[in-house]
Amino acid sequence: MIANGGSDQPLGESDRRLLVRILEDSRVRSSDGLWAIIKQVNGDSADLRRLAARRYLAASDKKEARSWINALANLPEGAYADPLPEERAILADPAVSRFATGLIKRQGDRGVNAVPDLLRLLREYSVYDPGKYGFSDLTAATDAVRSGFRRIGPAASFARPEIEQLLASPGLKYRYKTLGQEEWDTLLVVLGKPVETLIKPKNRSGTDARYRERVAQRATKPYDARRD
Repeated sequence: MIANGGSDQPLGESDRRLLVRILEDSRVRSSDGLWAIIKQVNGDSADLRRLAARRYLAASDKKEARSWINALANLPEGAYADPLPEERAILADPAVSRFATGLIKRQGDRGVNAVPDLLRLLREYSVYDPGKYGFSDLTAATDAVRSGFRRIGPAASFARPEIEQLLASPGLKYRYKTLGQEEWDTLLVVLGKPVETLIKPKNRSGTDARYRERVAQRATKPYDARRD
């Protein structure tokens, strides 16, 4: 897509201008290569985020357009510290936000300021019905909320009681108990839940003690966007 897309060097000014034009031009339908290119962006990226968010908001098919907004999750650490109005608009509607998983994850850049928004999203997803074919998309969205909290870390510990309450609700219980208990339990331990209170999922082999040991080890590791 862009000349030095395979380079480890920061994106040159001419390539950055080209990237802006690509994001602006709705005739460009493919986002192939965008994920790698975004990693080379340095400095202020608000203009790129705004263009990607506008493109996503304007799309009639949000699922098809999600790569344009989610690719920007590869921007440098802290890029999302100040939310844009367009990003707030995306996060305001569960029907729209559920495909914007990269944006949800990066709310963690805002630290504790993002906690109310992440809790709201989890509440909304716990009661939102995506329809017959939207289950996996909503699961990815709830996982993105978890990742956002994990990025914030122990500073978000005051949110743990409500997170646990929501995970026990009918809308999230299956996603927690069957699809991602170890990942969610790791977050809960990071947020201060005593590891000795954890119970191994029924669909996992081994003992409760071994499960607790594994979760405790995961909880000590620093946040990694590829893993958490």
